[in-house]
Amino acid sequence: MKKIQRTATLLIPVLGVFATLYVVFVAGDTLRFAFFDPNAWYASGWVHPDAPVPLWQRAIYAVIWILPVALGLFAVYAALRAVLLMRTGTLFDERVGLRMRQVGIGTSMSGLADFCANLVSPSILSLTNPNGAEPLSWYFDSEPAGLIVCGGGFYLIGWILTEARRLADENEGFI
Repeated sequence: MKKIQRTATLLIPVLGVFATLYVVFVAGDTLRFAFFDPNAWYASGWVHPDAPVPLWQRAIYAVIWILPVALGLFAVYAALRAVLLMRTGTLFDERVGLRMRQVGIGTSMSGLADFCANLVSPSILSLTNPNGAEPLSWYFDSEPAGLIVCGGGFYLIGWILTEARRLADENEGFI
């Protein structure tokens, strides 16, 4: 039990550093691209050199790409809440199960939102092109697919923990 508690304690700053770097680099790059580097749009290859890039178009792009970050941060926050419980020795508890299911939902939804953002990005970037917007662009990317699968695993672990606790409570009178 002490090893689990020590490991959980060590994970707290790791999750904090990850969340900070995630916001600074991923959200920061999105905002820089969307609002602060006007030439980046033209360098992307999707925007025609004569196309205007209005603020509303930049805002749509930013929202589309900030959504996966926000969902990922929700998953990290849920993981932190689970780790804080584990640090106190609370393991087979419905609260840990709930937090792990939340980690799973946040992780999977972040991956799905990332997949969708990749799908619509060329269309958003090219909305004001003289020849019209590019069609949706589908391709397989293992990163969001991996997030979706891992999120499913976290959800399953949380579900198992919750069921284990329920069965233990149900059978307590028989043992």
